[in-house]
Amino acid sequence: MRTFFIKNNDPTLLDINQHLFKIKFSVVKILEDSLSELESIKSNLIVHIECILPKEGELQGVSFKTRNETLYRAHNCTAVFKTFESSIKKESADFYLKGSGWSINKILGTELRVNKFNALSSGSSYIKLPFRCSFIVNVQNKDAR
Repeated sequence: MRTFFIKNNDPTLLDINQHLFKIKFSVVKILEDSLSELESIKSNLIVHIECILPKEGELQGVSFKTRNETLYRAHNCTAVFKTFESSIKKESADFYLKGSGWSINKILGTELRVNKFNALSSGSSYIKLPFRCSFIVNVQNKDAR
């Protein structure tokens, strides 16, 4: 597993949409590089923010994350980023629509997690069973498929 953190160096940037637009190129580049090296990956995006409750001045860390997406070399990484982007936007909108009164104090950064993924990595394997039973079929294939 690889984890990349893209720090927000602009303390005046308080809009998640602008932050996502700003990091788009970096995320797409990391995904493309990972796919060229690993062939297939699972990846997700997490945006870390600090919220403030204006009346009390209380601070709280909040994270908006996407679900894992499985990517193969044929995937368009820009389209995958758009999926991540819409998921983050929806989750952040749901958070603010709950009416909790929290607002963004600062966007800390974005974490991109990339995991190697082996789909059906070893489809051909014959395992000799330690016993003989007429109820279990143990198929022995000879063509290594």
